[in-house]
Amino acid sequence: TALPKEAGVYLMKNGKASVIYVGKAKSLKSRVSSYFVNSASHTPKTKKLVSEICDFEVIITKTEVEALLLERTLIKHHQPPFNILLRDDKEYPYIKVDMKSPWPRISKVRKRRDDNSTYIGPYGEVAKLNLIMAMMYRIFPLIRCSKHEFDNTKRPCNYYHMKMCLAPCVLDVDKD
Repeated sequence: TALPKEAGVYLMKNGKASVIYVGKAKSLKSRVSSYFVNSASHTPKTKKLVSEICDFEVIITKTEVEALLLERTLIKHHQPPFNILLRDDKEYPYIKVDMKSPWPRISKVRKRRDDNSTYIGPYGEVAKLNLIMAMMYRIFPLIRCSKHEFDNTKRPCNYYHMKMCLAPCVLDVDKD
């Protein structure tokens, strides 16, 4: 079969046409064909997978990130036995912007909730999410402490001294 060189997702199927594995690839051609060449270097799990593959399907995506998110969705839908990650409740992270608190907060969360907060994401790469959050904290002097720390602290934290927090937990700060 002539496989496309584009990014995408592939679904491996057994003799009963059940999806047994879902994967993503930067290049579908090189990734899918890697299962069927040089099998001596495969792990026992991969050898078992390859022995059960009778058919496969590919879905081309525009980007690698789109492939990553589609892979997650397909794993959750099909629950393939050879995908051990992402079958449980793990989710890709979001940035949660909570404006209903007395002082706005941003946080990294794995579940979107119906709580009137704004959610940005999902992020396929946690490192990029962490970079975005670090930049937001540098630009906006938002509180970083937990509700318990905020309610019980007696003095400003180090972020206040670095001019990265206004310390509304202990100082009289105008909400505007």
